[in-house]
Amino acid sequence: MSLIRPQSQHIRVDPNPVPSGGLVVSSAAGCFHKEINDTTAYLSVSFPSDLNVAGEIQEPGNEYRIEVTGSHDGDAWC
Repeated sequence: MSLIRPQSQHIRVDPNPVPSGGLVVSSAAGCFHKEINDTTAYLSVSFPSDLNVAGEIQEPGNEYRIEVTGSHDGDAWC
């Protein structure tokens, strides 16, 4: 039994390759949601290495970020 289902409209995939220079402001992330006692909880998973730029400090490719948010009034999201 799956407790958290993917919410396809919230799964963000950036089809653009990481540029060779400049500011990178987007990356791929998975977003999942579940309603619990009238509160929607969101779980997002992202990878900091998606924001690596050649010649700059590099985030390790094996690290990831997990963020959980929740709200009764709809303020939370991925």
